[in-house]
Amino acid sequence: MTNGKARSVGAGEFSGLMRSLRFRLHFLLLVLALPIIGIIAYTGVQERNRLIEEQAGRAQLIADHVTRDQAWMISRTHRYLTELSLLSVVQNATDSGCATFLAQQRSLGAQFSNIAVLGAGGNILCQARPLAAPLSIDGHASIRETLETGRFTLGLSSAEPFAGRPTLVFSVPVLLSGINPPERGAVVAAVPVSVWYEALVEHKLPEGMVSSLVDDNGNTLATHPSPLPLPEGAERASVEVPLFHDGKDYLLRMNLTLSEQGRISAATRRAVLRLGLFAGGLGLLWLMVTRQLGSLVFRPLDEMEREIASLSQAGAGEGHETAQGGAGTGRMAEFDRLSEGIRTLSSARNKAQEAERQRAEQIFAILEALPDTYFRISDEGTILDYKAGSSKDLYLPPHEFLGKRVFDIMPEHVCDKFRDSVEQQKKTQKSFLWEYVLEIGGEPRDFQAFTYRIEGRNENVVVIRDITDRKRAERGYHVAETRLHSIVANLPGAVVNFEVRGLDVNERAMSYVSPGSRAIWGYEPGEMLANPHLVGQLHDPDDLPRMRLALTHSAQTLTPKTRRFMITDRAGQKKWVEAHINAARIDSNLIQITIFLADMTEMFETQKQLEKQKEVTFFAQKHEIIGQLTGGVAHDFNNLLAVVMGNQELLRDELSDPEQIKLVDASIQAAQRGADLTRSMLAFARKARLAPVVIDLNELVSQLRGWSGRTFPANIAIETRAQEGLWKIEADPGSTESALLNLIVNARDAMPEGGRLLIETANIDSVPDEAALPGVDLAEGRYVMLSVCDTGVGIPADRLENVFEPFYTTKAPGAGSGLGLSMVQGFMHQSGGAVQVRSEPGSGTCFRLFFKAIEDRPGRPDATHDSTGIRATAHQRILVAEDEAEVLAVLNVILTRAGYQVTPVSTGDEAYGVFEADPTFDLLLTDIMMPGRLQGIALAAALRLMKPELPVIFISGYASEALVESEPALANDVRLMKPITRASLLTAIHKALGET
Repeated sequence: MTNGKARSVGAGEFSGLMRSLRFRLHFLLLVLALPIIGIIAYTGVQERNRLIEEQAGRAQLIADHVTRDQAWMISRTHRYLTELSLLSVVQNATDSGCATFLAQQRSLGAQFSNIAVLGAGGNILCQARPLAAPLSIDGHASIRETLETGRFTLGLSSAEPFAGRPTLVFSVPVLLSGINPPERGAVVAAVPVSVWYEALVEHKLPEGMVSSLVDDNGNTLATHPSPLPLPEGAERASVEVPLFHDGKDYLLRMNLTLSEQGRISAATRRAVLRLGLFAGGLGLLWLMVTRQLGSLVFRPLDEMEREIASLSQAGAGEGHETAQGGAGTGRMAEFDRLSEGIRTLSSARNKAQEAERQRAEQIFAILEALPDTYFRISDEGTILDYKAGSSKDLYLPPHEFLGKRVFDIMPEHVCDKFRDSVEQQKKTQKSFLWEYVLEIGGEPRDFQAFTYRIEGRNENVVVIRDITDRKRAERGYHVAETRLHSIVANLPGAVVNFEVRGLDVNERAMSYVSPGSRAIWGYEPGEMLANPHLVGQLHDPDDLPRMRLALTHSAQTLTPKTRRFMITDRAGQKKWVEAHINAARIDSNLIQITIFLADMTEMFETQKQLEKQKEVTFFAQKHEIIGQLTGGVAHDFNNLLAVVMGNQELLRDELSDPEQIKLVDASIQAAQRGADLTRSMLAFARKARLAPVVIDLNELVSQLRGWSGRTFPANIAIETRAQEGLWKIEADPGSTESALLNLIVNARDAMPEGGRLLIETANIDSVPDEAALPGVDLAEGRYVMLSVCDTGVGIPADRLENVFEPFYTTKAPGAGSGLGLSMVQGFMHQSGGAVQVRSEPGSGTCFRLFFKAIEDRPGRPDATHDSTGIRATAHQRILVAEDEAEVLAVLNVILTRAGYQVTPVSTGDEAYGVFEADPTFDLLLTDIMMPGRLQGIALAAALRLMKPELPVIFISGYASEALVESEPALANDVRLMKPITRASLLTAIHKALGET
């Protein structure tokens, strides 16, 4: 009984075990199905959310674009109103034309509802069209800010002047120059918000998107386009961004809404469809698994259960029990072996999964440690997996990659390179390297990609590395190298690089020559590099050791050096160059020497010219000082001669003895000779005015020959050839003597070893042809020639054309001023003649002066001319102003004896006082330069204010005094140079008084 009971209990336990096993298997299938169902549902929800986020991102991009356009439109409106504020018609806003002009401007910009010019107090000065109500700036903070601060402002208004519509108000300052005093006003332009917003978002919104503009209170101010009615509970993607800002709070915000009901519904349907398909498949799988479990597991177990049950119910016979027990034991052993096999397979599978997991973790750790991005891509181009080294390396958001085809999401040029890399990898069985450029975030970036083939699978791994920084560095280096090459190529000189091993510059190697070598040496860079010794061969041999020493010092100390030396270029031309030497250490045994050479030849020539100009300036200053000294001496000497000559003439009137008269006449002639000598001194100093008279050149040559011959050395023979019957000429005697003297002195200096000097005069009936008188330009007529020829060293042909230039001289430095021949040429041109020069080096030089011949006329006035017959008429009164007391006394006696009533004074101021007290004087005789405020010219002008027709005779002892004014004030005014003969003085008085 006990044994039977035990079997009964064992059969019951086994039955319960079978039921538990069935329940656990069915529960396991359910547990496996539920996560898959959850994943499918989660995927559907994620797809829906992704669609909403994607469209929100699209809306954000459009909002950013609209915001940028908003800023551009505000800037454009600011510039437009600023240009208006600079127009005079706007600045003169009180004029009637201002309103008409603003109306025209408003018609040109349809978005403006009104344009107005406001005064400093906010009053409207002119406007394009009348407002609906008066404008008060108290309700327009932006306008008030522009008037107070002078800044551009933008504000929002819905006040009454703008018909209650929300309006954008732009304000820019303007200087109202038409108001006295000028004040600062504002040019104000109003734009309805709806018009502005429609112009802002028009053509920018995709189909299905609605944009609206709301204020701080949530009121909708404008909508574009008209909103589409959406069903209750419809899904939509929205984004809201600030659009206008007043500096404190946002005035207006823009809302972009995109209906996604259709796409979201489609995504929901797809998710439901997936769930339905999965449920149907799961049901079929459940049936199949249940059937297989029934046939493979449950059926054998059921048979075993029935056998155990039958054994427990039999309960009789030991042999029968033994037989049944043996059969049950065999079944149990089979079941145990089946369970052991299942456990073994499960353990092996778990171990394989664990190894795969560990390997995957190792690979993932390696990939995570790498800074690169990788993609696992099928041969069809589908992205199976990826890892981004950095978010900035991604062309699209991460969720855009998985499951997508490369050819659908990447630019065409990248896809083409990917195809080529796969084909090349298949052919060569090696990894393939390729590069491409991709624009990410509006910035072009450079990438390097490696394509690897996964053996045994139709997959490829593409490892991508961002090489933007490297490429930028390479491009920067290339740009810098190109710029440096361009700078070096355009430098006004040449650059040469040498590499020196150790410190021996003699073992240097030329590594670079710039294109400037053509300008410096005349050789191409390639020729210089092929023959490095050219640099030393073209260098000045005398300077070459010093140059090598400078190179060695620079290489040793790494300090810059600057040197100047001469070279000889390819054409054999000598040049001065300046070398700037710099040395830099490349490594422990290599030094690079860079030499920049500049052509300084022109600068050296300029320096020579400057030094020559300094020398010329020195001679000019010296000559000016001598001239001033000569002029001062001549002035005082003329005053002395005036006293001597005047007293001699007065004394002559008192004598009756012919012998005594003859002595006095000789004294007068000597005084005149002294006056001529003074005139010559002034001519030398270029202080004398030309006073041409009729002269005889033969007489002048004879006189000059007499005294100049005594100054010549004995080894120079002087010969004169004077033509008989020589025609008279009209020229200034002193200047003529000075010109002849200059030529004689030059001839003497040209014959330091002695020679022959020939002075010749001749009549020329007509101007010969050019062959006879080269270089001389004369009109037709008769001329008198004066020539001075020497047998000296001569003048080279290349210098002959420069001999008449001021300060040019062929003499040694310090031996001449270079002004003599220029003075001769100027005098001849001023006298209506010309000068010609001929010379041959080693044979001599010949100068010919050509004077215009005149008909015979009297020469200079005879100093002994009797002027006693010239008498005054009707007791004419003369006011005489002269600061030299002796000269004043002589003039007083001469004029008094001639019958004039004379009032002598010593200053111009005193003469003015006398004349002001009694303006009945018939003539003013005044020196030009006198002490006091009123001098000669000023005195005459002051007296003529009281008596406009007053005749004036000006006298002076210094020629430059007579040049204070170039022409007399009246036709009868006369200018006389001291010393003055009595005859000349009385004749001038008669002329000034209009007497015959």
